[in-house]
Amino acid sequence: MKKITFGKQLILSCLSILFISFSCSRSVTDSPEEKPLIIEDIPKITTLYPGGFGVTNVTLGGEIKEKGNAKIIKKGVCWSINGDPAIENNNYKEDKVDSEGQFYFALTNELKPATKYFVRAYYETAKGITYGNTISFTTGATSTIKLPVNIFPTSVTLRGEVVQGETESRTVGFVYSTKSNPTVNDNKITKDIFGSASYEMVLESGLKPNTIYYVRGFVINRNGEYSYTEEKQFRTTGYFGPARGYVVYDKGETTDGWRYLETTSDLSIYNGKWGNTDKSVTETSSDLGKGLGNTERIVLSIPQGECAARTCYNIILNGFSDWFLPSTEELLIAMQSLKSINIYIKGRLWTSTERDRFNAYSIIYNETSKVYEVSTGHKELNLGVMPFRRY
Repeated sequence: MKKITFGKQLILSCLSILFISFSCSRSVTDSPEEKPLIIEDIPKITTLYPGGFGVTNVTLGGEIKEKGNAKIIKKGVCWSINGDPAIENNNYKEDKVDSEGQFYFALTNELKPATKYFVRAYYETAKGITYGNTISFTTGATSTIKLPVNIFPTSVTLRGEVVQGETESRTVGFVYSTKSNPTVNDNKITKDIFGSASYEMVLESGLKPNTIYYVRGFVINRNGEYSYTEEKQFRTTGYFGPARGYVVYDKGETTDGWRYLETTSDLSIYNGKWGNTDKSVTETSSDLGKGLGNTERIVLSIPQGECAARTCYNIILNGFSDWFLPSTEELLIAMQSLKSINIYIKGRLWTSTERDRFNAYSIIYNETSKVYEVSTGHKELNLGVMPFRRY
């Protein structure tokens, strides 16, 4: 009887062990599998050297490599005038394309000319923003054109200004043509400029009298590109003015109430004395633009008698009564301008510029050197008189 009981207990014990083993086996098998820990890749980013340089334009970019399983939220470029730019500076461009490889952003009129900038490419993932290396670049120079001045029948002074780095040197210049929008394929004149500066160039050949020309300034940037300015135009002198006389000079703009100098059309109808030698006429200038003031002083100082300045001051010609005796510089300019259109005045003419109580300045043609020269003469000599007017 005891043996039977022991046998039952043994059987029950074995069954219990099997049940427990089976239960444990099912609990392991039936539980959900735990996901393995995934480590997100860290892409590499490189800032590309800027391209497509212009005065205020540039193309910035970067390159993402080894993206792997990383999720790119956005990528872009940022720039500043200080080192290591960041997007917090608000100077950036970006997109939200999740991709690797090269990417570019074009900046148009968003930069200052002749300015050094720093740029970095970047990307953003769930872990934050990663920046690439910092690269510096300098935008191109810019030039502007001013009004042409000192316009004669065959010459003109062209003026401009260039803005560039203090240590940079570039070739600047002007292109001109009788047609609008001239380019380097037309006529040009150049010079090299160091740093930012204003400049002027005298164009003394290749121009025709009484002709309209169009002109643009330019600067040659590092990539060899010609950056042009706006267009200006001028008309060479040598044409007839409102009083039917020769326009011999154009300042290029109206200042002090006048711009043009005009002579009479008949260049040989007047002659006379400069004035008497009783007293000196003080403060007569030889400068351009001073002839009218000189004439008024002479007329007031010499109220009577023969006087070249009064002859000019009193005439009425072709409806105009604003004539005067030119200063030394004004008459010299006129004689040279007339010569350039093949009109030679070979006599000796008075100016309104006094040298001293007994003498005044005149202009004479030197037959040997073939140029006009300033000379002096006694005030009571009878010399030619050429009336001028300005408007």
